[in-house]
Amino acid sequence: MTNYIQSHIVSLILLSSLLLALSLLLQPLLTGIIRALQLLLFPLKPKAERRMQARAKAHAELHSLAREMANTHPSMAAEFRNMACRL
Repeated sequence: MTNYIQSHIVSLILLSSLLLALSLLLQPLLTGIIRALQLLLFPLKPKAERRMQARAKAHAELHSLAREMANTHPSMAAEFRNMACRL
């Protein structure tokens, strides 16, 4: 009985080490496949659209900074609004 259990334990260890070695060997391939599936399901937006979104986000951040500074530093708030308009 104990030989039977020991042989199963050894086979499980060998199988797990084989799976680990294969996963390490095939990791770049698996990563590429996952990335390709990700791009199929969620394609990247065009560069111009991403640039417009980044510009709009920066514009909104500058305006929020201007609103925060409006009471304490009015000249700084004006500068932030001016920078936001130039984006």
